[in-house]
Amino acid sequence: MSPADDFLHNLLRGGPSGASTVLILQEMRAAGRSREALAPAIEGLRRHPQNSELRLLLAELLLEQGFISLAERELQHLNAALRNLSRAFKLQAQIHLQQGNFIAAQQALDAYLAHRPEDP
Repeated sequence: MSPADDFLHNLLRGGPSGASTVLILQEMRAAGRSREALAPAIEGLRRHPQNSELRLLLAELLLEQGFISLAERELQHLNAALRNLSRAFKLQAQIHLQQGNFIAAQQALDAYLAHRPEDP
């Protein structure tokens, strides 16, 4: 194991923040070590279950390694979170309307409806 690899593994063992975990795992992935990054990604997500970037990276790593159903499961979690947060677009549309910015309001509402097409 190279000194750089050793350094990354020591960082991961220390339980870094979610953002730091993502950076380390992206570095491993860029170095062609996607398979090796899987276990730390799963552990990182256990420690930081609300970290969407980490969940997305895990889904990408899983897909690269051929674990399609596991990648899909992670994406379902992300999609549910996005759907819940899509209310922010509706609120943004209301703000733009109050400001008289109808084009921006329409764009925000379109983004909201992309996630919640059933909303009248």
